[in-house]
Amino acid sequence: MVKVKKSKKTIELIGHAENKVVCAMVTTLTVSLINSIESYLHEDIDYSIKTGYFYASIDGLSENARMFYEAFIKNLLIISEDYPNSFKYI
Repeated sequence: MVKVKKSKKTIELIGHAENKVVCAMVTTLTVSLINSIESYLHEDIDYSIKTGYFYASIDGLSENARMFYEAFIKNLLIISEDYPNSFKYI
């Protein structure tokens, strides 16, 4: 199960989904978020990625970077609706 901890300034994803498709989707979204902010917007983002763990601080990001972040959150919500047993929002 992927546990999602979201605040106004940070997001944290902890754990693995048992469904490999869900893990692949979450990993793709996560890497895309970081790459989009760093490569396209040339902004630094404070983040950490390890097996079964992702943390990012969105504090101080530009409006454009926040749009990427909001799209990331929306896509996580869509996945969690399709695979409700794979996510827990804490």
